[in-house]
Formats: sequence, C-alpha cells, structure tokens
Amino acid sequence: MIELYLSKVTDSSESEQAGKLYARVSYKQTLDVQAMARHMAEHNTMFSEGSITGILIDFVKCVREQVLNGNRWPLQPSVRWPKVPRPAPPSRP
Repeated sequence: MIELYLSKVTDSSESEQAGKLYARVSYKQTLDVQAMARHMAEHNTMFSEGSITGILIDFVKCVREQVLNGNRWPLQPSVRWPKVPRPAPPSRP
C-alpha cells in the first residue's frame, strides 16, 4: 500500500502555493535492476533472473536514449494501476 505524508510549502516561497499542504509518497526502499529482476523472477515466470536482468538493462538503455532524443515514453494504457483510496483532506481550523 502506498504511504503518504503531508508536506507544507514554506512561507519563504513567494508563490500561491506558500503555506499549502501537499501529499508526498513515503518511500521504503529503492530497487536496482538486479533487485527488480529477482522480484520479477519470483512471479512464476519461465524467464530466469539473468534473462530478466538483461531485458531490463536493455530497456533502461532504450528509454534513456529516447528521452535524450526528446521523445516521451508513457506507460501503455493497457496497464491498470490499482485504485488507491485518497486520504481525507486535513480539517481547517
């Protein structure tokens, strides 16, 4: 489950957002390519961890190349992300 925390924009900022609260994601860890390949291999796939590692390395290289060429690479629309319940907004005094 995604954990969020509230972050307040500092008053020293001279923008309209000064003093407002925004939700930010609280990260637990960062996975490198090896860790992601290991995780994916645990999902009963016919590909080995080594094969997945190679595919991910090539994938990262290609995405980087495309971004440096000024091309966007959005996630495919067929990817369905689970709906995450939104926390209630903070009460105002």
